[in-house]
Amino acid sequence: MKWYQKPWSAVLFLFLFFPVGLFLMWRYQPWKMGLKIAVTAVIGVIFIAVIVPGDPVPPGSPAAVMSLETGADFSTTSTAPAPTFSMPPMPTATTTSPSALATTLATVATMKSIAAATTTTTRQARFVVYWGHTGDKVHISPNCRTITNGVLSGTLDECKAEGHTDGWCGVCSGGWSDERFYREGNPYAD
Repeated sequence: MKWYQKPWSAVLFLFLFFPVGLFLMWRYQPWKMGLKIAVTAVIGVIFIAVIVPGDPVPPGSPAAVMSLETGADFSTTSTAPAPTFSMPPMPTATTTSPSALATTLATVATMKSIAAATTTTTRQARFVVYWGHTGDKVHISPNCRTITNGVLSGTLDECKAEGHTDGWCGVCSGGWSDERFYREGNPYAD
């Protein structure tokens, strides 16, 4: 008798990997038919209980959170339809009133001005340099180890106006020049 034909292998596989255990039980074990049916039914019920979710309210849903906070029971399923959301109808040229068109144009103009201001701010932030209270070098990185006594920031012209005219720092700005800075901007700036 081979190892997989012995009763202990069928029982072991029923617990470890039930499809193989069921096969071994039905194929090789001389057990009574009623016992085989009962074992198969119990394993089938356990399998279905594991596969089918038992909690109709999923964890993390608003109802589950509310039941945890208030102690209310939301475990029953609701037959109310789910809320639907729809976009408002888009105005067409034939149905748009002059006031609605003016409002739309004003909104578009406002959005364009916000976008332009954001782009300008981003563009200005790219041309920021850093320097310390002491020293004569211009730094490209605010985290340069050679900056002492606090970090100041501003434009390259502001930095030079404060007397930092000895060129670019060799530690954080090696290879940088004024021309390269004005062409590429500061890679460390947000």
